[in-house]
Amino acid sequence: MKTPRKRRTVAAHRKGLVAAATLTAAALLMSGCSADGGDTDSSESGPVTLNYWTWMTNIEDVVDVWNKEHPDIQVAVDRLAEGDDLVTRIVTAAKAGNLPDMMQVEYQSLPILISNEIVADISDTTAPLVDDMAQSAWDQVSFGGATYAIPGDIGPLMMYVRADRFEELGLDVPTTWEQFAAEAKEIHDADPASYVSSFDATYPGWFAGLSQQAGAQWWSTEDDSWVVDIDDAPTTKVAGYWGDLLSQGLLSTSPTYSAEWNSAMAGGNILAWIAPVWGAGVIEGIAPDTAGDWRAVALPQWSEGDEVTGYWGGSSSAVAASSTHSAQAEEFLTWLYTDPEGLKELVDVAGLYPAAIAGQEYASTTSSPAILEGQTDFWQLAGTAAANAQGFQWAPNVNFTFSTMQDAFSTAIEQGTSLADTLAGIQDSSRSDLEEQGYPVVE
Repeated sequence: MKTPRKRRTVAAHRKGLVAAATLTAAALLMSGCSADGGDTDSSESGPVTLNYWTWMTNIEDVVDVWNKEHPDIQVAVDRLAEGDDLVTRIVTAAKAGNLPDMMQVEYQSLPILISNEIVADISDTTAPLVDDMAQSAWDQVSFGGATYAIPGDIGPLMMYVRADRFEELGLDVPTTWEQFAAEAKEIHDADPASYVSSFDATYPGWFAGLSQQAGAQWWSTEDDSWVVDIDDAPTTKVAGYWGDLLSQGLLSTSPTYSAEWNSAMAGGNILAWIAPVWGAGVIEGIAPDTAGDWRAVALPQWSEGDEVTGYWGGSSSAVAASSTHSAQAEEFLTWLYTDPEGLKELVDVAGLYPAAIAGQEYASTTSSPAILEGQTDFWQLAGTAAANAQGFQWAPNVNFTFSTMQDAFSTAIEQGTSLADTLAGIQDSSRSDLEEQGYPVVE
């Protein structure tokens, strides 16, 4: 499973994505982009070769299974880049007329491709698949009543805890954010070298997931215009909560995946990490000797008894609007993301947690990650998280907004100022950026 990367600076992003192709004012909202594939006739004589740009782990082995069973529809994999870098290449390829038939894209980046009319409306293909996935998964690929990609993998947030350290300190694993904050102080008071968790400003997607859990809606549409509401009440609450813990010195600020963070995770000095299903694999990679010390639990709640969570990460796959083999491309992606055989390959070979309910059910029959030695309910917890995850609509400039948030949060942490006070400025920057690109925005 691919883990999130550090976001590039605002300047780098503008150079890479926005400068690569000016977003068209004619495609102001997703509902205005209903491009269909170049060819919907799947009866073409002779074998067809589909080009698929993706970064999925071991995808070649998965594709081999398809190719052996479908001699007339062959898939060729090209690993040009991943995440934001792949989006940049896709936008550039669209200008040059060299797009692949299919492309993997992170949920937050899909609106960029839709607004540039790069990906096709595949609503007719996805309509029969609606019940195969949670509505929250479809919400991330559907805009203006049309669907532009098939959800592949998802990252509902959970929490991984050092159960041995909580037991050593005589503390219960927190189930609410109120308890989490109280224990943050108890942990640091008892052992000044230890922290309940960490806060890393370089991953706005992580903060977005926590805001989603609280009910945030950073972007929405109203009368064919964008509404930007990043400083809404839920987000302000979340920023204030984490900012308060930071101001008290109760959180580690070591960057995630840094040598310091890895050492603290392995040494038991960070007692909890909020991460999606793939987090178990990350811990296993950096702290293999701690197998059996970790447990996965549900994300703490704002209200006792709730089971709500948000997302961090995940991706979908779309069909290029210019593809002359769109029907075949849609057939392959439907197999990959919804067919029992394809889903089995995704779990066993690619190591993904599928958006499809059937794939999640299959995952629940497999063994728990090795780092969680002794825990038997991991996949059941993951399934509950997936069923109760809530997201929000992404805007075409989400990467710009993430870069702005990264800079603002980093500065606030360095200067010891309020995280919540940065939200209005982030919102204004996001709104202005949309307007500069020609999108109508509600003031």
